[in-house]
Order: sequence, then C-alpha cells, then structure tokens
Amino acid sequence: METKTTELRKGPNKKIILGILAGVCALLAIYLGIAFFFTNHFRYGTTINGVNASYKTVDEVKKEITAKANDYELKLVERDGKTEVIKGSDIGYEYELGNDIENLKKKQSPYGWISGFFGKKDIELKEEVKYDEAALKGAIDKLDCLKTENVVEPQNAVLELKAGEFVITPEIKGNKLKSEEVSKGIINSIVNREQEIKFEELGYYENPIVLSDSKEIIDAKAKLDKYTATNITFNFGDTKELLSGATISTWLDVDENYNVAINEDYINSYADSLAASYNTYGSTRQFSTSLGTTATVVGGDYGWILDKESTIQAIRDAIGSGESVTIDPSYDQSAASRTGSDVGNTYVEINLTTQQVWYYKDGNLITSGSCVTGTANTQYATPQGTYVLKYTERNAILRGPGYESPVSFWMPFNWDIGLHDAIWRGSFGGGIYQYDGSHGCVNLPYSVAEAIFNNIEAGIPVICYY
Repeated sequence: METKTTELRKGPNKKIILGILAGVCALLAIYLGIAFFFTNHFRYGTTINGVNASYKTVDEVKKEITAKANDYELKLVERDGKTEVIKGSDIGYEYELGNDIENLKKKQSPYGWISGFFGKKDIELKEEVKYDEAALKGAIDKLDCLKTENVVEPQNAVLELKAGEFVITPEIKGNKLKSEEVSKGIINSIVNREQEIKFEELGYYENPIVLSDSKEIIDAKAKLDKYTATNITFNFGDTKELLSGATISTWLDVDENYNVAINEDYINSYADSLAASYNTYGSTRQFSTSLGTTATVVGGDYGWILDKESTIQAIRDAIGSGESVTIDPSYDQSAASRTGSDVGNTYVEINLTTQQVWYYKDGNLITSGSCVTGTANTQYATPQGTYVLKYTERNAILRGPGYESPVSFWMPFNWDIGLHDAIWRGSFGGGIYQYDGSHGCVNLPYSVAEAIFNNIEAGIPVICYY
C-alpha cells in the first residue's frame, strides 16, 4: 500500500515541472521573437532629434528626420510686429547624419528591449545642416525688410523752431537693419536649427542716437528757451527799437552735438541795420535857418556814429542773460540830440549865400554878423555841410601857400577850414567872397569871433549852407 501512494505523489509533481518548463520556453520564445524584431527596430521610448523612433527602423527614422528638414522654417520677427519666413525647401535645407543613426541602433542591444518600457530616452544627435548658399543669399536679398523702398532711416530727435518757440520733435526709430549682421544671424540660426530669430532683441536695427529725453537735447532746449525769452529795447531818444525774442530765435544755431550758438552774422547784420537807421553822420539835413527858410544841408562829418562792436557785445550779453533789458547804445561819435534835429539848440550857422554867421547857445543867440568865406567858384570855396568843431586855439598862426596869418581866435571845423578873426579886412559880407574870398576859412569881425570863441567848445556843430 505504501509503494502505491508514493507513485501517485510523483505523477503530479512531474506534470507541474513540465508545465513550468513549457511556459518558460514559450516566454523565452516570445522574448527572443521580440528581441529579433528589435534587431532592426528601435526600442520603445526612443526619441531621436525630436522624432519618435519607437518600433521604427533606421531607414524609417532617417526618412522622418529628412521630412522634418524639408518642413523647416525660420521665422524672422521684425520691428512693429512684422514677420517674414525663410523656408527650408527654398534653400535646399537638409540634415547630414552620416552613420550616426545606424551606430545608435547598434548600441541598442535587442535583448534589452524590455528596459524601453521603464524609461523614455531622448537622444540628440549632432546634425550637420546643409543648405544652398546661393539660394539662401537670394532668399535674404528678397526680404521685404531689406528692400531700399521699404527702409525708413532712423533720425535723431531734433529741435525745431515753430511759431517762435523751439520744440523737440521726437526721434524716428525707422526700420533700417544692419544688413551684414542680419545675414550672419540668419545663417547662424539656420545652422543651429533655430525656429525663430528676433531682430530687435539681437540689436540688428540701426537706431537714433539722441532721443527726445536725452540730456543733451533737453539741455539745448533749456538754453534756447532762455535766449528766446530775451527782449532788448534800444533807446534812441524819442525812438525805441525792439529786438524781440521771436527775432532772436531765428539767430540761434544748434550743431550736430546740440551745442547752441548765436549766429554772429545775424548780430552783425542787425547792428548794421541799427547804424543805417540811426547814424546821422554825414547825412543830409533839413535845417530851419535864421532867415526863416529851410535849407537842405548836404554832407559834413557831424552826427551820431553807433559803436558797432559795443552794440554787438551788448546784444550778446543781453541774450546770454536771458533777461529783458533796455540799452542806451554806445557811440563812436555823438551828436547833440536824439530828439528832433540832432544839431540841438547850440550851433554855429553860416549862410554861404548871404555871407552871414549866427551863433546860438542853448537856443539863445550869442552873436551874429557878416563874414567872408572862401573865394567862390575856385578850389578855395567853403564847402557846405554840417561839421564838428574840432577844437579852439587862442593866438594861432595860420599858414598856407604864400601866406602866414596870425589870428586871435582859431576854431577849425573842416580840416584846415575854420572860423577866425580877420583884422586885415576892412569890411565883411556882401559879394566880397566872390572875388576876394578866403582860402576856405570863415573870416569874422574881431568882436564876432571873440564872442563865439568865449562861448563855444569842441564838438559843437557848424552848419554851412547855401
């Protein structure tokens, strides 16, 4: 009985063992079969350069990577939201992988296929990019952003005079690109398989240097505003001449470095215009004579002469101060009055026709009398004009061709022509000057010459007229 029991126990154990062996063999067969599949296929979870290589052959992966190269595009992000695209298909774009994919497959043992289910493997192979250089150059040359007709040049902020006021006109950024840098950047992006390039971020644009909030332009505007706030009033007696800030604003220059300067040509021209308007030196005057007539007196050396250099400096100083000022002009030569006639009410009057002399001081007649002037119709005729009395001299000796005459009162007003006593003459006035006149001087009776001499000084006007 015991022997039989032992046989029965051995029978089931054997079957179990055989079943297990059969299962193991089946699994092994499946494993080996799958391993055989992965001999030519990549494991599950394998990604190569962004392409899912799971269960795919080397050729299939290469095909997909090649297709990916054909679909390549580089997006160009330009200023103001504009974009353009360079397509790989237009430039012969492709990858060169050589035997890298084959070598990668060889490194994946087919018997380790199970590990693929326990972790994905992203593999980046170094792709050598190829493209047609001529085609790429052509594509770059065709970009709208580089076409001359589409380029807006950058411009600095500028100071402009508008309605008498300087305003800052903002800069223009424009869209001009640094073409060489753009070309290099595009090539670099293509080689590195980048999908997008942003010109603004990479500094490919030529930008204005001076902006509307730049210190140099702000400082320049402040100086211009200061200068144009100036109003200069020139006091010419009963006449006032205003040089306004509006006019001054047109005289101001701003150079490329935003340095502000006053244009000297304008200041000179303005000073010349003042002189032309207010100088009376040598001018023709309408003179009310002692005989109640009006004489036109031409020439002479009497009158106002504006000191141009002092005037120019006064203008410079006033503009520089930025303040409104009133200026009493300086003169190289002054006259008696800026109100009415510039001869004032102190002067010597000589009527060359009637041969009479009057001397007025502060409007009062000091003396008058007859005289003898230069011989008419000769080189010695006394010239008309309004002259400045040069000086006075007591007991002078007058010398000339063929004569030497001592006088008690000498008062020259036109070079060597002057007023003086002439005791050698027995009479004065009438027509004596027509046949026995002087050498140009005004011969006076002793008493008249003395009266004038004792009440006159250098600078007094002497008016000779016909």
